Amino acid sequence: MSDNNHGIEIAAGGSGNLIQGNYIGLNKDGTAALGNGGDGVLIQASPGNIVGGVAPGARNVISANNAAGVDIVGSASTGTIVRGNLIGTDIGGTVDLGNATDGVSINGGINTVVGGTTAEARNIISGNNNAGVFINAGNAPAPNNLVQGNRIGTDAAGTGALGNTFDGVKVGGNAQNNTIGGTVAGAGNEIAYNGTNGVLIDSGLGNSALSNSIHSNGSLGINLGLDDVTPNDLDDPDTGANNLQNYPALTSVVSGAYGTSLAGSLNSIASTTFTLQFFANSSCNGPSPFDYGEGATLLGSFNFTTNSGGDVNFSEFVPVGGFAGQSISATATDPAGNTSEFAQCVTASFTADSDGDGVLDSAPDNCPVTQNPGQQNTDGDSRGDACDNCPSLSSPDQTDTDSDGLGNPCDPDDDNDGVADGSDNCPLAANTDQANADSDAQGDACDPDDDNDTVPDITDNCPLFPNLDQADTDGDGIGDVCDGGLGYYHPLTPYRLLDTRSGPQGVPAGKLGQNSEITVDVTGGASGVPATNVSAVVINATVTEPTMGSYLTVYPTGVPRPLASNLNFSAGQTVPNLVTVKVGVDGNVKIYNNSGQVHVIFDVVGWYGGPAGGSRYNALTPARILDTRTAPQGTPAGSVDQNETVTVVVTGVGGVPANATAVVLNVTITGPTSASFLTVYPSDPAVPLPNASNLNFDTGQTVPNLVITKVGPDGNVKVYNRFGSVHVIFDVVGYYAASGDLLYPITPARVLDTRTGPQGTPTGAVGTAPAGTRVDVTVGDVPATASGVIVNTTVTQGTQGSYLTVWPSGVGRPLASNLNFAAGQTVPNLVMVKVGTGGNVQVYNNKGQVDVIFDAVGYFAP
Repeated sequence: MSDNNHGIEIAAGGSGNLIQGNYIGLNKDGTAALGNGGDGVLIQASPGNIVGGVAPGARNVISANNAAGVDIVGSASTGTIVRGNLIGTDIGGTVDLGNATDGVSINGGINTVVGGTTAEARNIISGNNNAGVFINAGNAPAPNNLVQGNRIGTDAAGTGALGNTFDGVKVGGNAQNNTIGGTVAGAGNEIAYNGTNGVLIDSGLGNSALSNSIHSNGSLGINLGLDDVTPNDLDDPDTGANNLQNYPALTSVVSGAYGTSLAGSLNSIASTTFTLQFFANSSCNGPSPFDYGEGATLLGSFNFTTNSGGDVNFSEFVPVGGFAGQSISATATDPAGNTSEFAQCVTASFTADSDGDGVLDSAPDNCPVTQNPGQQNTDGDSRGDACDNCPSLSSPDQTDTDSDGLGNPCDPDDDNDGVADGSDNCPLAANTDQANADSDAQGDACDPDDDNDTVPDITDNCPLFPNLDQADTDGDGIGDVCDGGLGYYHPLTPYRLLDTRSGPQGVPAGKLGQNSEITVDVTGGASGVPATNVSAVVINATVTEPTMGSYLTVYPTGVPRPLASNLNFSAGQTVPNLVTVKVGVDGNVKIYNNSGQVHVIFDVVGWYGGPAGGSRYNALTPARILDTRTAPQGTPAGSVDQNETVTVVVTGVGGVPANATAVVLNVTITGPTSASFLTVYPSDPAVPLPNASNLNFDTGQTVPNLVITKVGPDGNVKVYNRFGSVHVIFDVVGYYAASGDLLYPITPARVLDTRTGPQGTPTGAVGTAPAGTRVDVTVGDVPATASGVIVNTTVTQGTQGSYLTVWPSGVGRPLASNLNFAAGQTVPNLVMVKVGTGGNVQVYNNKGQVDVIFDAVGYFAP
């Protein structure tokens, strides 16, 4: 963008523009001048614009223009960011191709940021024919502009001179409260080799210059007003630029090999705390009147408070040495941000005893920067007690992993994560959760191979799932195993994987005890779930014969037990619930029982893994496709009788296509005449009635459960009832087919609990009116691309019998239910629900009030 009026002009009213990757005022190679007639970039009365950036290729080269490089005009130009550019040089940052006036001119702009605290954010502002950066109030006070982390007057490497013709940074026109540098790491600018002052503040108040490296400039390092050095005045009553803040008076500087002692005084406003910064420079700035120093190297910052007479004497030691023979200077900054000029410089003298304790550094002094004349050393290591972070135990390297001042040999918790070293699976890496994906002796935070696939984490494209082949079909750097590559669903004919009553299908036999857990191998064997490349399994879990009320949590091995539940039950109940659970690296899952004793049954109905033979999920708005009480949505009409099997059409209805491989149904039974169980399975002559159940119920109950079932070749499924007669309702919520979305399983996470509210919205029971209440819920931290979520939904403390419906936001409430419950019951059910407007789902309670809990276990996305 060259040889125009302005290179780029953003006129009044424009906002949020991004200017990146341009040569502005140069030839196409960025090596020779081809300047624009005005500014390189002109921003007029326009907020929120960005010039440059930190990403590779984002920087602009803005040089050789006949006015300013970047000109930010007017108080409406707020929040401009100028970052990562070369302004006044060639593309290499070594050749002077300066703009005709300032590099960056802020003429009334507010809250501008020039540079940043990282190397990527740094601008090179050099070779310009006026100031490097000019902040001018114009028609507004131009407050709160920030210039930090830049090189102003040097080449790109910061080693060579490429000065701006006049000042490095100039503040004028009574501009207020601007910051040049700062106190955070990386905030200081390097301001060097400029023709006149490093920093000129000719008017205005509250303009601070902190932590900068200012050296080799033609006049003063910092100049307040338009004269040269401003003499201090008694008690500092004068006014002018930065109130002509008095500078410190250094009286003595002594530097040894390990530290430097500084002494002097400050006279200024009484009873006020000032920040004094001390600097070293290879030489004083020049002969009188320019012997008031600059500051190439920051030695330290200290706060001192003047007494009622406006005086404070200081004597400080900084543990940085080697400055003997160099010129030392200082600045003072008051609480309002008014920084002084540099103090008259003092040449540091040499001492062989850095800390002044009477023991020469060469003795050697076992604490060279801490006074310890007696040289006590209790543990006999190389550090004296006075400077030893573990004086009672040998610690020659002084390792202190958590930087708490207590060396590792003396620290019972080296990483300060709240887990004592003796039981911490990563004692030197903070990991409060003790996550351990591969269940070895090392936690994930310090395990070089978290998934034990022999590929180091640092090069593993899927470090928490074994994938020795490192397959990455789409080439995005994320292995197929954790890039949705194991998100394809494989439906199975239900298979009993575990029954603690008899034990032949799993381990262990016998009830699961109180506050205990067991590990269950859910991969490999006769179930049809392969031994490898499985991300999650789908299990119909049933509890029976519990001795007291409790809850069950099913979760992957290798991670801490989450705050979540899958089944909630009372003494004597038989309760089923569908469980989708991420599989641990070892192919196992864990089951935890909170109270009493209970038998557990696992019927596996499918698994998620690779694409071969698998299907993708398609979420639907719930639709009722069967209700044997009324029968308009499906067949049969009338209850399902004892020992009867009926066939139900599930394709071609409710949005399920003919090519669906499996369907997701919320199945509800109601009005049973006897205790019984229901089994849903594919309609296939080759598939006999499996030894499995989906719903278990007592006489008179209404019980829901989510069912994922393989579809038979005729597009149907079968329903079997063991005893008595019962009505059956099918609400279809999704299906699996060749196209659709993939599962991304997660460790269970509580995303909503209306009893306490911290995990989600709303707080308080759902349903404050007899007619029912509807609320929107944001379900956890799922990406914007998610099409659906899986949440284990639990209702508790219902004030009367009711039902709950969960459906996507933005659409009308469907004729469907997910949970049915009586007053006082706690009822769980897995819910697979399409995500609606704003990433939300809606929850409807029909009667009374009830608390709702959501535990997210996964989401679906492309």
